[in-house]
Amino acid sequence: MLSLEALLGEIRWILAILEATSRASCSSTLAISPCHYQRLRRLKLARADVLQSKSSTKESAEEMILFGFLNLHQFVAQYWRFYREMPPLRPVYLADG
Repeated sequence: MLSLEALLGEIRWILAILEATSRASCSSTLAISPCHYQRLRRLKLARADVLQSKSSTKESAEEMILFGFLNLHQFVAQYWRFYREMPPLRPVYLADG
Protein backbone atom coordinates (compact mmCIF):
# COMPACT_ATOMS: atom_id res chain seq x y z
CA MET A 1 0.00 0.00 0.00
CA LEU A 2 1.31 3.44 -0.96
CA SER A 3 1.79 6.03 1.70
CA LEU A 4 -0.18 9.25 1.47
CA GLU A 5 3.00 11.21 0.67
CA ALA A 6 3.93 8.81 -2.16
CA LEU A 7 0.41 9.01 -3.56
CA LEU A 8 0.43 12.81 -3.46
CA GLY A 9 3.85 12.83 -5.11
CA GLU A 10 2.57 10.61 -7.91
CA ILE A 11 -0.49 12.85 -8.43
CA ARG A 12 1.71 15.96 -8.57
CA TRP A 13 3.96 14.25 -11.12
CA ILE A 14 0.99 13.27 -13.32
CA LEU A 15 -0.53 16.76 -13.11
CA ALA A 16 2.78 18.36 -14.03
CA ILE A 17 2.95 16.17 -17.13
CA LEU A 18 -0.67 16.99 -18.02
CA GLU A 19 0.04 20.71 -17.59
CA ALA A 20 3.16 20.58 -19.74
CA THR A 21 1.32 18.55 -22.40
CA SER A 22 -1.65 20.92 -22.46
CA ARG A 23 0.66 23.96 -22.70
CA ALA A 24 2.54 22.42 -25.61
CA SER A 25 -0.70 21.40 -27.32
CA CYS A 26 -2.21 24.86 -26.87
CA SER A 27 0.92 26.54 -28.17
CA SER A 28 1.18 24.30 -31.23
CA THR A 29 -2.55 24.32 -32.06
CA LEU A 30 -3.45 27.93 -31.32
CA ALA A 31 0.02 29.49 -31.64
CA ILE A 32 -0.53 31.28 -28.31
CA SER A 33 0.01 30.41 -24.68
CA PRO A 34 -2.87 29.12 -22.53
CA CYS A 35 -2.76 32.36 -20.49
CA HIS A 36 -3.07 34.48 -23.64
CA TYR A 37 -5.96 32.30 -24.84
CA GLN A 38 -7.71 32.73 -21.48
CA ARG A 39 -7.30 36.53 -21.65
CA LEU A 40 -8.72 36.62 -25.18
CA ARG A 41 -11.64 34.43 -24.12
CA ARG A 42 -12.43 36.75 -21.19
CA LEU A 43 -12.15 39.75 -23.51
CA LYS A 44 -14.59 38.17 -25.97
CA LEU A 45 -17.10 37.45 -23.19
CA ALA A 46 -16.72 40.96 -21.78
CA ARG A 47 -17.18 42.48 -25.24
CA ALA A 48 -20.39 40.51 -25.79
CA ASP A 49 -21.63 41.75 -22.41
CA VAL A 50 -20.78 45.38 -23.22
CA LEU A 51 -22.46 45.19 -26.63
CA GLN A 52 -25.67 43.85 -25.07
CA SER A 53 -25.59 46.03 -21.96
CA LYS A 54 -27.28 49.37 -21.54
CA SER A 55 -25.50 50.14 -18.31
CA SER A 56 -23.38 53.20 -17.60
CA THR A 57 -19.60 53.26 -17.58
CA LYS A 58 -19.57 53.00 -13.78
CA GLU A 59 -21.65 49.82 -13.88
CA SER A 60 -19.56 48.51 -16.79
CA ALA A 61 -16.40 48.99 -14.73
CA GLU A 62 -17.84 46.78 -12.01
CA GLU A 63 -18.83 44.18 -14.61
CA MET A 64 -15.33 44.14 -16.12
CA ILE A 65 -13.87 43.25 -12.75
CA LEU A 66 -16.16 40.21 -12.72
CA PHE A 67 -14.62 39.17 -16.05
CA GLY A 68 -11.15 39.23 -14.49
CA PHE A 69 -9.89 42.67 -15.49
CA LEU A 70 -8.25 44.68 -12.73
CA ASN A 71 -10.11 47.85 -13.68
CA LEU A 72 -11.86 49.54 -16.57
CA HIS A 73 -8.57 50.98 -17.87
CA GLN A 74 -7.06 47.52 -18.27
CA PHE A 75 -10.17 46.35 -20.13
CA VAL A 76 -10.13 49.36 -22.48
CA ALA A 77 -6.40 48.92 -23.17
CA GLN A 78 -6.75 45.24 -24.00
CA TYR A 79 -9.91 45.90 -26.04
CA TRP A 80 -8.06 48.53 -28.07
CA ARG A 81 -5.05 46.27 -28.56
CA PHE A 82 -7.18 43.41 -29.89
CA TYR A 83 -10.08 45.12 -31.72
CA ARG A 84 -8.38 48.43 -32.69
CA GLU A 85 -11.41 50.41 -31.55
CA MET A 86 -12.73 51.87 -28.35
CA PRO A 87 -15.25 49.73 -26.50
CA PRO A 88 -18.83 50.98 -26.80
CA LEU A 89 -19.24 52.07 -23.19
CA ARG A 90 -22.00 54.46 -22.23
CA PRO A 91 -20.76 57.60 -20.44
CA VAL A 92 -21.69 58.52 -16.91
CA TYR A 93 -23.64 61.77 -16.77
CA LEU A 94 -23.08 63.76 -13.61
CA ALA A 95 -25.83 65.93 -12.20
CA ASP A 96 -25.03 69.65 -12.20
CA GLY A 97 -24.30 70.80 -8.68
